[in-house]
Amino acid sequence: MITGARGKLGRGLVAAFEGKGWQIAAANRFNPTKATQFDSTQQQIELDLTQDAQIESATSQFIAASEEGDHVALVANASNREACWAEPSRESLHALFDVDVAGHFLLTQAFARQALAKGCTATILFVGSIYGCGGVHTSIYPEGMTPTPVQYCVVKAALVGLVKDLAGRLGSGGITVNCLVPGGIEGGQPDAFVRNYSAKTPEVAAVAEMLCQRGSAYVTGQVIHVDGGWSAW
Repeated sequence: MITGARGKLGRGLVAAFEGKGWQIAAANRFNPTKATQFDSTQQQIELDLTQDAQIESATSQFIAASEEGDHVALVANASNREACWAEPSRESLHALFDVDVAGHFLLTQAFARQALAKGCTATILFVGSIYGCGGVHTSIYPEGMTPTPVQYCVVKAALVGLVKDLAGRLGSGGITVNCLVPGGIEGGQPDAFVRNYSAKTPEVAAVAEMLCQRGSAYVTGQVIHVDGGWSAW
């Protein structure tokens, strides 16, 4: 189950998992103009992470399609894009946190509970950001390009704490929880910015797929950087 499956990174994640034979449940806020964007073999799930009833319903739909003994994975990738790039304010911080952190936290609770009840093994993978682990490197932004707002950094940093706590709480049930930290994802930025800071979606998605495999069960509570070495400098 991949949340935010229509976004640029979401599409890359879907392709990577399908390429390895996973059955995909694409979870998105309903948008009738994009309803046919995905392959008909994918399970389409309507999910607004600000709505508790939809969180429970979406999880039930997903787990209902599994069998006892299956390995299931949740990739928490959705983000409130409008709030991500809005001017910093109390409202934009709350709007972003409500989806990226609170919404995904409630989703993981439902996912873990239902997966265990069904007798499945499970993995949860949050998609964080390099800017959740370090401050914005303003020097890479060319003149006229607005640096990433502070609320994005704050919320992505919160995911790291959430992952650490959930890994401990859910580990006794055999559920692994990790955070994937991508570097830059190319998509519409000015050429000058891309030259300064660029990483491609496929490499990020391939690591996500690896971390969700049943054979990666010894990896939990980790923050995995896929950033071309950015965090090592």
